Amino acid sequence: GGGSWYRQAFGGWQINGVAQFQSGLAINPTLSADPAGTGNGGTQRPNLVGDPYAGDSVGGFQYLNKSAFAVPANATFGNMGVNNIYLPTWINVNSSLVKSFFTPGWSDQKLKWDLRFEMYNVANHLITSAINVGGFTGPAIVNWGQKTGTTPPRTMQVTARLNF
Repeated sequence: GGGSWYRQAFGGWQINGVAQFQSGLAINPTLSADPAGTGNGGTQRPNLVGDPYAGDSVGGFQYLNKSAFAVPANATFGNMGVNNIYLPTWINVNSSLVKSFFTPGWSDQKLKWDLRFEMYNVANHLITSAINVGGFTGPAIVNWGQKTGTTPPRTMQVTARLNF
């Protein structure tokens, strides 16, 4: 019948999901020096002299090709526009599986239970959230253009909630 244990256990589950697709956020590489002589070191941009995303040094943690950037000549500004470099695109999927059911309570009341299994970053994608692009002094700088931050890995949680 309608109240059999297997309908209670396996029926009425709800699957939820949220997917986020995002193009990379714009970032703004800056120089540590003040080649233009304005007195504002740390805010000026370098010259872009090549493809910032390609080259022998790009891969792994190194996201930007340091050789594609150069310090401008004295008394000049760099030719790079504002926010011309982008973080990698990313996809994030979160999901949950939910089951609500009732059990006898005290007196004539029924107790409602909610059982939830939630998973964040289902595909466990490494999503770059930051790149070191401040203080460029030339291609010899060690960690410039490297990935410095990521979003958390896949996480899961199970919760049970009693509504009375």
